[in-house]
Amino acid sequence: MDILGEEDNYNNGLRLVKHHTPQIVIDYLYYEEKSTFQNTLNFISETKNISKNTKVLTVNVIDQKEVVHQLLEAGVDGIYDGKTGSLIDVIKKMQKYKIYLSNLYQSLLLNEIKKASPFRKKTIRVNKPIAKLYLSKREIEVLEKLVSVGGNNDILAEKLYISPTTLKTHISNIMIKLNAENRTHIITTAFNNGLIIVE
Repeated sequence: MDILGEEDNYNNGLRLVKHHTPQIVIDYLYYEEKSTFQNTLNFISETKNISKNTKVLTVNVIDQKEVVHQLLEAGVDGIYDGKTGSLIDVIKKMQKYKIYLSNLYQSLLLNEIKKASPFRKKTIRVNKPIAKLYLSKREIEVLEKLVSVGGNNDILAEKLYISPTTLKTHISNIMIKLNAENRTHIITTAFNNGLIIVE
């Protein structure tokens, strides 16, 4: 592993890339000046324009998803936090796998993907300010259990600490007030009228 040069100047760094076309370029991020990060983005982009085969590893990146996204969009191949493991080990992994992300940034991106996924679990809850316009306090509690628990009347009654007969009375009253045809229709009607929201 040979070190071909070291520069702390943007333009001189690009000249080194043009002259040597290195396998890996290491760029250290410093946050003392606002222009530094933009210079880093420009440097990555320009390096890729000069030598498509040169890999760029950025070191000392803060754990903010916006920063990571901008680096990836600029064309960076590796993002290293500068703390986990040694730089030599990171470079070896870059040589072998062509890409590198410290665990910190892997977790950051994975959490974002989970949040954006259409398959993630949705939260369904009763919108109490609206529900109060239609139902009594006890009926709202019944609606909440219908939404969160489901199941048959015996299970719901047990969760609400009431008898199945009392539960049936509450459900019948809810059906009348929401103009619902059955228990399933209660959920649909409640959603359409804003009594239930999905987050």
